[in-house]
Amino acid sequence: MAIQIRRGKYVDYDPSKLVAGELAVVLEGDPNSKSGRSVYMCFKPGVVKRLVDYEDLIDLIAEATDDIRDEIQTNATSMATSAANSATASAKQYASNASSSATAAAASESAAANSATSASDSASAAKGSASAAKTSEGNAAASQKAAAVSETAAATSAQQASDYKDQAAGYSGAASYSFVVDSEGYMCLNYKEETS
Repeated sequence: MAIQIRRGKYVDYDPSKLVAGELAVVLEGDPNSKSGRSVYMCFKPGVVKRLVDYEDLIDLIAEATDDIRDEIQTNATSMATSAANSATASAKQYASNASSSATAAAASESAAANSATSASDSASAAKGSASAAKTSEGNAAASQKAAAVSETAAATSAQQASDYKDQAAGYSGAASYSFVVDSEGYMCLNYKEETS
């Protein structure tokens, strides 16, 4: 006679009645098995593990594969969406930064052009001032020469007046003397003899 182990329907299966090392066979109705049949091993009363056969493994792997595939698809879609959103935000930020940089560069270029124009205007004004200073210097030199000539003429006129005065004092007789200034600015003695 063959050795038999505990067996029956799943509704009659009670793990707490098993002893350590005992096997129990469910012949029908096990909701954990697609076929409804399974084998359990007891480690202590109430603590059991279900043993899996090849057919159960195929079913479990198929179910797990579907679950894993769904989870991977969900995660991949979520990650791709997140990456696309991040890339779009980064692209917008880079575009904004590039636009700001272009605006700043245009402002700098305009400021540089204004500075160049101001420098050119300043150089022209300096050139004009230098020319005016040179003209003023020439005018001052001419005025100085004219003043020297006038001073010399005045000294000559004064000397002539003194000489004429001395000459007039040396004449005897009735005469009238007067001094006149000629067209060149020289003082001349006008002598007129009076007759009686």
